[in-house]
Amino acid sequence: MAQLWSWSKCGSACPRCRATVTLRPKHKRRTGTRCADHSIPRRRFAIRLEACCTPIIFQIAYVTNDLDRAVEVFRTRFGIEKFRENDAELPGGTRISTRTVWIGSTMYEIACGSGPGMEAFSSYAPPDGPFVMKFHHLGYLVPDEAIWQAMEREVARGGWKLFKSNDTPGYVRACFVDVPGLGHLIEFILPREGLIEKFNATPIA
Repeated sequence: MAQLWSWSKCGSACPRCRATVTLRPKHKRRTGTRCADHSIPRRRFAIRLEACCTPIIFQIAYVTNDLDRAVEVFRTRFGIEKFRENDAELPGGTRISTRTVWIGSTMYEIACGSGPGMEAFSSYAPPDGPFVMKFHHLGYLVPDEAIWQAMEREVARGGWKLFKSNDTPGYVRACFVDVPGLGHLIEFILPREGLIEKFNATPIA
């Protein structure tokens, strides 16, 4: 697997396997790397997922029904000037657009979806309603297939609703889970080469 993140020695430890789980940018130096507590150059990220036994949070995502206006909010209020843009239009009038940026070691996403199959987005931000931008989901990075299967067993055991599942060879395995009581969704993402390339191409604020 291509490298996207690496575990920081100064990160918090996983309570089960004791692997450190803090994401940080990887920055090469002749004498090694600096930890997340020190200055971080604007470089690509690197990953070694097999170090830990559990998914980790890496993404905070918002949903909107007016993507341009939501992006402008991020620019004017938070100073985010550049996003990675992804737009897809599918048969039947289905559309999904996202804007993503790394802020530190966290990916922020703004999503806008409409049409058949996009209810995970449009139910939170109706396309024909007044402008809205609200918190939508936390994204969990899944290290490997074994952890993915463990996640599915836990979802089934909890009786949670799993929907919007996607398994694209060479790109990603992902799904949304509606967890009662939280008021938002959780997305589990098992990245493959294609998505890792896009993660590495995402701007760093």
